[in-house]
Amino acid sequence: MAEFDIKLFSLLSGKVDLPRIASFDPQIGLQIQPDGRRTWALSRDTSDTSATPKISDLKVDQGTLKYRAADRGADMLVLFILDAGPVISQQSTAQLPLGFKASGKWNDESFTATGRTGGVLKLSRDLTESFPMEVSAQSGRTTSKASGTVENWQEFSGLNAAIDIQGRNLDELYKLAGVVLPSTPPYKLSGQLRKRGQVLSTTQIQGMLGKSDITGDMSFDTSQKTTLLTGRMRSKNSRFR
Repeated sequence: MAEFDIKLFSLLSGKVDLPRIASFDPQIGLQIQPDGRRTWALSRDTSDTSATPKISDLKVDQGTLKYRAADRGADMLVLFILDAGPVISQQSTAQLPLGFKASGKWNDESFTATGRTGGVLKLSRDLTESFPMEVSAQSGRTTSKASGTVENWQEFSGLNAAIDIQGRNLDELYKLAGVVLPSTPPYKLSGQLRKRGQVLSTTQIQGMLGKSDITGDMSFDTSQKTTLLTGRMRSKNSRFR
C-alpha cells in the first residue's frame, strides 16, 4: 500500500512530480538495461532520464528492494525494517529508526552491509537537508564502518561521515569505489570522509599501513577518468605525495 502527493500542474505538462511518497511494506524491483532503459521511467523511451518521476520525500516502514544493472556489475537485495538492529555510534534509534540489510554485488564484487537511516529519505536535488545514516559493510577482506550524513542522495554529494576501514591492500578499493590507490601492505585507517560536488576527500587520517603509522589527507576528483590523488600521507619510515 502507498500514499502519495502529486503536483497536478506538472502532470499537465507531462512531468510526474511527487513531493511525498509513503509506502508500507513495499516490494520494489528496479533494473537498468545496458542500453540505459529503466524500469521506473514513465515514457516510451525509458532511457530518457527526464522521463523518471521526480520524488522529494520517500518514507517506508519495511519491505524489500531489488536492484540490477548488469553493465555496472550491480545485483543487490535490500531489506528494510523499522527499529531493528543496534546503532553503530551514540545516535539514538529515534534519529535512525529505519534499519536495513543489504547483500549482493556491486562492480561485480560481492558484499554485505547492515545499517540504519533516518525515517524519510530526501531525494530532491533542490533540498540541502542532511540525512543521517550509519552503515557497516564487508567485501572480501575489506571491512568498513561509517556514521554521518548525506545531503543529496541522487548525486551522493554533501557527504560528511566518520569512517573506519581496514583491508588487505588499498588498491582493492578501486573495484568497490573506483578510487585509484597504490598497492600497499594490510592497512587499518580512520578519518573524516566528505564529498562536495565531484571531489571526494578524506581528512584527519590516522592508522597503520603495514608496520608504519600513517597520518594525512587525501582527495579525489571523481570527474576524471583516472581518479586523482592529491594531499599527503606521512609515515615513520617514508613520505608520500
